[in-house]
Amino acid sequence: SRGVQYCLPIDDGIASAARRGLQRDASRTAAPAITPRDIQALVRQGLGIEEVAERTGLAVDFVERFAEPVLAEMDFVIQRARRLSIHAAGQQVLVDDLVDRAARRADVPAEELQWSCRKIEDGTWRIDASTTDEEVLSLIFRTSEGTLAPADAATADLLKARRVVDVTDDGRPALPQH
Repeated sequence: SRGVQYCLPIDDGIASAARRGLQRDASRTAAPAITPRDIQALVRQGLGIEEVAERTGLAVDFVERFAEPVLAEMDFVIQRARRLSIHAAGQQVLVDDLVDRAARRADVPAEELQWSCRKIEDGTWRIDASTTDEEVLSLIFRTSEGTLAPADAATADLLKARRVVDVTDDGRPALPQH
């Protein structure tokens, strides 16, 4: 503070002690390392890009770079599940048809449904079709087996219907297509 400088000869012991002190201070202030795999795991759990960025403190464009392949994978899982059929009331029903019925039951146009999925701890995917206000249908998709099962009571009730029959606009049962 008075402008006086002092000189001290540095030997190996003092130099290594100073380095250890600097490394300890740096390790205390360093943020935990977030790997691309961590980012992708958060996206698979159902978090959006902005949520991952907020949670990890990373830039949105950085998170987006690693999230894009996972979002494509999730879209593929949803499309694959929608092409499958599920056993309901003694019939095989396409998932898309089942979703249409669930949407009609909830008085929601099927075009307004938003599809999402997230990976569950046991390795299966939970696929949801919902509106901004309510969940319409939830399924558990086991990709390794190619099987679907209801994820909640409302979906299970929809599958337990006595007969799964499409109705026409005038309320009469539609003829089955062969």
